[in-house]
Amino acid sequence: MTRVRAALVAGTLMAALSSGCGAAHETAGAAAKADDRVRPASVRRDRGRAITSLLGSVDRAWNAGNARAFASNWTNDGVVISPQGRRTEGRDDIRKEQASAFAGSMKGTTHKLAATEIEWSSSNVAVVDGDAVISGLKGDDGTTYPPLSARFTCVCVNEHGRWLVSHMVSYSFMNS
Repeated sequence: MTRVRAALVAGTLMAALSSGCGAAHETAGAAAKADDRVRPASVRRDRGRAITSLLGSVDRAWNAGNARAFASNWTNDGVVISPQGRRTEGRDDIRKEQASAFAGSMKGTTHKLAATEIEWSSSNVAVVDGDAVISGLKGDDGTTYPPLSARFTCVCVNEHGRWLVSHMVSYSFMNS
């Protein structure tokens, strides 16, 4: 992600935080809707399919235990924040972190991301909310644990015709 694009994304997020998410959402939503009015429905569907395809690529790489392929779905300066709050920055560090996970606690697990909402900041930037499930987690004694479910929000960008994740945060809600 270029510094200009990063500044644009950061500015949009700061506007949401400082003026209330609703106002920023309305402004971004209005711009995206105006953009969509001039785009044929097929183009809008293709953008949604591109995001779904990107999430599928993340899943396929995880399910194959392929850290290099997993990290290739992120921008060079991409960020991953785990449900435990662990922050990993940069494609190379994401690759290293995943390689370690695939050799350890995440070995043999399966991963499934499902987008529940896609908001378009522009035709080249999407903010995606969704559900994530990791199955096949095993304890040291070989016991298989129930699937781990989390929510995620990610910013996806189109760089030179290829959709990539620039920032992904996974989280779980606490029961009250």
